[in-house]
Amino acid sequence: MKQTLLSVNLKGIRGVHAVMLLAFLSLFMSFGASAQTGATAAFPIAYYGKWSTLPSAPNSTVPGWSQTGLSGDPFNTNLGSSTAPNATSTGVANFTNAGAVLQVDFATSADKLSFLYNTKNTGTFNGEFIVEESSTINGVYTTVGTPIVSITGGTYSSSSQSVTLPLKPGTRSVRFRLKSITGSNPVYVDRINISPNLNATTIDSFTPGSGSVGDEVVVTGKNIPEISALVFFNSAGEMLGADDVVVNPDPTKPTGTVISGKVPVDAVTGKIGIIDENYEIIALSSSDFYIAPDITSISPKIGAVGDKIKVFGTNLTNINFIRINGFNAIHKVIDGVLTATVPADANPGVGSLIISTLGGIDSETFTVDNNPLPVELVNFNATPTSLGAKLSWQTASEENNAYFEVQSTNNLKSGDFQTLGRVETQNSNSNTLLSYDFLDTKTAKGTTVYYRLKQVDTDGTFEYSKVVSVNIKQGAKGQGLVNVFPNPFKQQVNIEVEAEKAGALVATLYDATGQKVFAKSISVEAGVNAKTLDLPSNLRSGLYFLTTQVDGTTKTTRLIKE
Repeated sequence: MKQTLLSVNLKGIRGVHAVMLLAFLSLFMSFGASAQTGATAAFPIAYYGKWSTLPSAPNSTVPGWSQTGLSGDPFNTNLGSSTAPNATSTGVANFTNAGAVLQVDFATSADKLSFLYNTKNTGTFNGEFIVEESSTINGVYTTVGTPIVSITGGTYSSSSQSVTLPLKPGTRSVRFRLKSITGSNPVYVDRINISPNLNATTIDSFTPGSGSVGDEVVVTGKNIPEISALVFFNSAGEMLGADDVVVNPDPTKPTGTVISGKVPVDAVTGKIGIIDENYEIIALSSSDFYIAPDITSISPKIGAVGDKIKVFGTNLTNINFIRINGFNAIHKVIDGVLTATVPADANPGVGSLIISTLGGIDSETFTVDNNPLPVELVNFNATPTSLGAKLSWQTASEENNAYFEVQSTNNLKSGDFQTLGRVETQNSNSNTLLSYDFLDTKTAKGTTVYYRLKQVDTDGTFEYSKVVSVNIKQGAKGQGLVNVFPNPFKQQVNIEVEAEKAGALVATLYDATGQKVFAKSISVEAGVNAKTLDLPSNLRSGLYFLTTQVDGTTKTTRLIKE
């Protein structure tokens, strides 16, 4: 049965079935949840068999599992050779401290969860132990059913309690969490089993594999509901409904195997998803759909050989090459901005900067200036201080230099720079290293400010420097500040985190597929902490997600590995 969605753009999300259309659309209008692109881990889901050496508690790194604050390990030497789905853990997880978490992530839709729990030792357990589920890893979790253990003054023996819980369609992660405990009698969890949903909706393929906004994409899969929608994701990981969605567009294909739609505005390269009428993600593609790049601006638009050109836009990833005036340019992401260097053999004059990605090609007019700069600027930096932003720069040589104007803007894309002050040259004609600095005491805290230098000659001609930026954090207590840098990184990242009280910062790194590749717990003190995180040396270049958990708050930062 062919189902066509209304051509009504509710930020791309549309209704489907005639009978439920108005209700479906009204619910979509209030939709505001988000999902992490590609946040799925691979099967097996329940445990991994025949491991020769298992990690010890409480820092198990078995793929698909993560745990915090446990005194036991569910991955013990009794593991057999079975694999999920329908495998069962044999180790015991001991929940002894409030906040202890055991999380299980998986890629295929599950049907139900079962496990055993008890208090082992006879005694009284006062507290609350819950099971939660989420459609995305490290997303928003909701309690499954009623609290599993919510006891005041109860006395338990070593006999195990059996629990079976149904899971929502599209569940991709479950976690066991000890919310509170009084006394020392812990909760033990054993025989965890996650059963697969044999009737789950799946995405098997899609065509084409790349395209632009407005292009139609045909998705083939299994068990696609008549009341469903096709979704893409924006750069913040929020769902965007595809335009002009049609369920079962080809009457020659079996019902429930095909859904089509057009790429919505603001979609970025990433997974394609299918959601049901409850806005639950019930299927995610295993591979990315590549969207053509869209260059919105470049800065500067005129440059000489060796100059660095900032490229702004969307879908500027998965790059095949960048060419400037006919020749390939070296490029990398600097401070979160794609930056290309004008190559030595670039043709002088008006030409173009062309970017080619797995999704397509886009270009912008660019002019190569063949005239050498009268001042050789070797560095220009902006540093936050307690007094404001300190700007410092050095010149290797100067010829007929008069002075430098320091300029700034809060909106780099607008190009509206304002002059802050003027620094006179130390020597109009010099072949030695000269150092300069300037303090901007009016920088507003909590905002990013961009700076550049206007170098002016004695005859009035001038040139602009590269643009640098600085952000002086608010630093107000209890604001949960988390700053991760550098980005892109090589092997280390620095984390500035503000904690309300002394405790632990849990940092977890996931690759672009949602697979956890690193986790570490770091002690922090109350106030602002500066920590260095040494990441694995074998990480491949590409996109990663770093989650930081402190004071009960989780934040996610997109990182690029060089």
